[in-house]
Amino acid sequence: MPGRKLMLGCFFLSALVYNSFASANLANKQNDLNQILEKIKKTTKAVKHVQAERDSLVDQLAAVEKEYGEIAEALKKLQDATTRKQQQLQKISVQIIGQKAEIEKIALQLQGQIRSAYAMGRMKKLKLLLNQQDPVRASRIMVYFEYLNRERLDKLELTKQILQDLRRLESEERLASKKLNQLARQKQAERTKLINARDTRTALLAELKKEQLSKTGELARLKQREAELRKLIASLQATSSDNVIDVSPKKPFSQQKGNLKWPVRGRLSKRFGSRRGGGQWDGVLIDTKEGAEVHAVTRGRIVYSDWLKGYGLLVIIDHGNSYMTLYAFNQSLYKEVGQWVSQGDIIATVGKSGGRSQAGLYFGIRKKGKPLNPVKWCRKARQGKVS
Repeated sequence: MPGRKLMLGCFFLSALVYNSFASANLANKQNDLNQILEKIKKTTKAVKHVQAERDSLVDQLAAVEKEYGEIAEALKKLQDATTRKQQQLQKISVQIIGQKAEIEKIALQLQGQIRSAYAMGRMKKLKLLLNQQDPVRASRIMVYFEYLNRERLDKLELTKQILQDLRRLESEERLASKKLNQLARQKQAERTKLINARDTRTALLAELKKEQLSKTGELARLKQREAELRKLIASLQATSSDNVIDVSPKKPFSQQKGNLKWPVRGRLSKRFGSRRGGGQWDGVLIDTKEGAEVHAVTRGRIVYSDWLKGYGLLVIIDHGNSYMTLYAFNQSLYKEVGQWVSQGDIIATVGKSGGRSQAGLYFGIRKKGKPLNPVKWCRKARQGKVS
């Protein structure tokens, strides 16, 4: 009996010790779990913070690239105006040379008239009349005298008018040139500031990408952007211009396969279907210089002309029958939604928008939202170069 009590005591003691150990172990596990949950909470908060910062930077990048495009367009217009002014100045210079030659010619004629007057003894009109015995000869001399004086006065007045006109034109041209130079310097300074701002934001965006995104994350982001683009195209096609009567005699888009001119000259650096961050390119990337003119490949109507996340400044043209062409990463946009464009019309200039570090044009073709290979629709590329 005492042995049995001892055994029961040992059992209860063991149970007590076990329960105490189990409770302690459970408390430790719960503490570990709480720490893990706290870490997850902090990490989630940090990720959200980084995402918020990144989204803010993307918004800033969009604003900067839009403004950059506007300044670049203004600079181009200013350069065109400057060129026209320079041509006008050259014409004025030619006119000035011609007028100076005319003035020299008039001066020589006036010298001849002065010599003739001197040869006549520098006589006044009345003296000439009284000194002549022959009335007929006197009449001729008086006519000649009147002619000389009138022509001399006319030439002097003409010379005076020419000089006044030239001084006025030269003064206006100097003021116009001065103003154009001031505007050019101002716009160039603004553009420099915008380039610096854009490069800074692009660098920050790249750093945030390194911290936040893995290859899987980048693939998901690309798919998200492609999904957004598909959604945009679908919404545009829902209100497409297929029912708008177009009297253009050009062939429909579907009959131009293999004959479309490329929108820019350059090198095909990314082909349709090639790898893109774990995904695929649904268009082509054409490497060319920044500021190069982007042309519409055929007639159509502008249905989108704005900034889009991942594509920068983007133009979409509706060609009817569910066909659309896309032009992305632009520097400046020259057309507005609703405008009709013909083949070869300038619609934008090549840039680095969308956070890119190298200038180039993304060119895509869609039919009912489905990507088509531009290489099969445009003229044959030669050694990877298009024109």
